[in-house]
Amino acid sequence: MLEAICEMQMGHKDSAVKALHEALSHGSAYGYVRTFLDEEASLNLLKAYLKMRQKNKKISWNSVPLSYVELLIENSREADNLLDLLTPREMEVFNLLVDGTTNREIAKKLFLTERTVRVYLTTIYSKLGVTSRAKAILLK
Repeated sequence: MLEAICEMQMGHKDSAVKALHEALSHGSAYGYVRTFLDEEASLNLLKAYLKMRQKNKKISWNSVPLSYVELLIENSREADNLLDLLTPREMEVFNLLVDGTTNREIAKKLFLTERTVRVYLTTIYSKLGVTSRAKAILLK
């Protein structure tokens, strides 16, 4: 994925698409999602790949189902939309959480009690549809 992004940034679109296709071939076999969504630039590259595949039916890249690429794009949008549900204060707590800050440290930095931090985290987890700190961090 990183190779594809680098190729695209250097203006080598064909090489970028080939590298992305290779990564998608491996990823689709195992249902990988996060690998393709961790980098901010990946969404535009995935969209370009999908568009190219939809336009050019002659390319025999059937090892990557288009439904898999569409799923990756949709998952990227969902993660962004979920974070939009958080209030500004919840985002402060969430960002500290993502940085690896403990509940005690979050409480100290934001002038809250640890109990209040736990309430915020429960609300954040609920809004994000996750049940743990680790799963919430994966959405960032």
